[in-house]
Amino acid sequence: MILGVNKQIFQLKRNADGTYCTELVNKKWIEKSYYKYLLGTIQYSELKPNSTLYFSKSSSFPRLKLENSCFKRCIKISKADYVVVDPSSITTNDITVQYFNMGDDMCIVTTYDLHYRQKEIETFLGYELPEIKLMTFYELSEKRADLIELILHPSVKFITDDTLNKAINAGDQVLDLESMHSIHGMLSSKDVESVELGLKMLTSFNIDETPLTISTMLLMNQRWYMTNARDNVLVQNMLKQLNISNKRSSSGFPYNIHYLATDLKNNNFSENDKQMAKELIIEKTNDYLQSKISSDVEFFKNYGINVNIKVE
Repeated sequence: MILGVNKQIFQLKRNADGTYCTELVNKKWIEKSYYKYLLGTIQYSELKPNSTLYFSKSSSFPRLKLENSCFKRCIKISKADYVVVDPSSITTNDITVQYFNMGDDMCIVTTYDLHYRQKEIETFLGYELPEIKLMTFYELSEKRADLIELILHPSVKFITDDTLNKAINAGDQVLDLESMHSIHGMLSSKDVESVELGLKMLTSFNIDETPLTISTMLLMNQRWYMTNARDNVLVQNMLKQLNISNKRSSSGFPYNIHYLATDLKNNNFSENDKQMAKELIIEKTNDYLQSKISSDVEFFKNYGINVNIKVE
């Protein structure tokens, strides 16, 4: 099954005795430009409250987040107001093949055969090889096949994982200073259960309101990365939304928050969000610097010198 190609596709194969044959390609592929064309036809809709949702196989949205929300889930497209999709979750590894037209069909040929066995091939065909062309395919994976079927389905309204996530987050509580310090203490704890509890508690807050503060907490305290709670679907959704995996550093503080500098320049964070993140960094930096000089403080005191470093 080759979607987007109105021809049968054969593979030119060399037998053990040196003769050639053609074999029908039985691959689940879709022609690359046709797939991109189909994606371009998707019209995303504005999500209305109290809607019924059907989740495509491409969606990675955690279904648990629908609990206590105004949205309902269904398992039949015919009963859905919207279909939730995430085309970006589908791998885009492609396959490029060389081929030549063989009557009304096309025939795939390898580079090796073209260079070293062209005469043999032409003898088998009974004519000179025509122009060699290139065509690129995507594998028709389960997710991609499901998405294509939905695109071709009549009267389907689409929304993305991000659209649904923002709609649900709008009803979540906003992180405040008291909650920030409480969860920050949990994440920096040496007790694994406290770290896991703090990580899960973060998922109950509206990420869009304080993304900088939440990212700062996660990057400053990286014990959560080694816990089982990291695999929780709500936690995974939060990490994906914050793009933490591309910012995390194993070098520890302060290197692991350097990645936020670009975010500060390129995003319009609220003043409240920036102020809370600043408070976290000042507190952590003071602790960090004091730990670096603590062993030398007593030495300086012998000379009547008081050493104190404070970042404000």
